[in-house]
Amino acid sequence: MRTDRLSRLATRRGLFTGESYDQARAALQQTRALIPEAVGDQQVFETYALRELIRCRYEFTAYTFGIRRVIPRSESLTLHVESEAHAERVLRALLPSHDPTSEVFGITGVRIRQYTDRAIELHRLGQHTSLVLTGPAVSVWKRIEHDKLTETLDRGWEPTWRNRAAWTDAELLFHQEYYTDEWSRRFLRGAWCASALLRRLPVFHQVACADDVSAYIGHPFGAGTCRSKAMRWCFDLDHRPGIAWQDDRLADALSDPDFGLPLRRTPFGIDFYDTAPHMLRLGDVEQTAFVDLRFTHLAPSSLRRGPHAAVVRERVAAAVAKPGEWRPA
Repeated sequence: MRTDRLSRLATRRGLFTGESYDQARAALQQTRALIPEAVGDQQVFETYALRELIRCRYEFTAYTFGIRRVIPRSESLTLHVESEAHAERVLRALLPSHDPTSEVFGITGVRIRQYTDRAIELHRLGQHTSLVLTGPAVSVWKRIEHDKLTETLDRGWEPTWRNRAAWTDAELLFHQEYYTDEWSRRFLRGAWCASALLRRLPVFHQVACADDVSAYIGHPFGAGTCRSKAMRWCFDLDHRPGIAWQDDRLADALSDPDFGLPLRRTPFGIDFYDTAPHMLRLGDVEQTAFVDLRFTHLAPSSLRRGPHAAVVRERVAAAVAKPGEWRPA
């Protein structure tokens, strides 16, 4: 690959992954894929991981869902968590535990494979999967697990993630009851989209100028709204007053032919109603998944403040300074 083209691709990849130029360039020299995609069990694992990241992100974070950067590889994914506080929320959300009076919380079958110098590696037992969480020191990850174990036992719950021999009976029963119905089949049919979004999560704070990004999983549309029953990954991008939305730029980046997803702009169903000022929808040709983008301006009184405020201002200023039009590399 020519040096000038490699440089352009490395710069472009960094907008999607949050990697530094040198990191992105080194990654491109090691693989043919501009951003490797997950397949099989790894893809499913990442889909459930994105779901938990959305659920546990219940307060303000400096980066999208508290993930500063990602390092995508064909058989693994590394997530750089922004702080110790959010690392605690993420690891607690991913590790499964069983409430005997209720259900299994977390991702069934997830176990700790190993600790490294600054990371913890998770996998799903019996599958070739890998999710690495990094950022805080290894002592922090070990402390988080220990605290969750103590709390789980004090509640009288089962710390299922500690059973490294097999899935527990509770996990097997819960998985059979809740992960094999029609909704789950639709959810997994669009797993390619969720996994690909997770592998490009920083694009939401590298390209967009939002102060805050939150999300939820929308139910598939039924016969009363439109014919598609695709899963909907819905993102709310909140901007401070005076900051222009980079809506077209973000939509074009997500559907970029080189680094984006196989998505195109898609009209909303005829019966779709929403009070948001501006929304865009992206979908695949087979309509297995939709990505809904909702752009809003926050009222001055609702602006969130905290220890991350300075980081967010700097990040938004950098995004504003980028050209508004998205061009292929």
